[in-house]
Amino acid sequence: DPQYGHVAVVKEVKDDGTYVEEGYNGNPPPDDHNYYTRTVKSSVPSAFLYLPNQEEKK
Repeated sequence: DPQYGHVAVVKEVKDDGTYVEEGYNGNPPPDDHNYYTRTVKSSVPSAFLYLPNQEEKK
């Protein structure tokens, strides 16, 4: 939905600055409501949220 945007998980950051995104329902019809992975340029998202791992929470 263009109004609300899309949320996905970054699974890997590549040396060239692109990253592998893993998500669900982030593709236009008829491929919506499907699990996917894709390589994306870092300029595409409007923001990233960083969730610390257990080690960093200590």
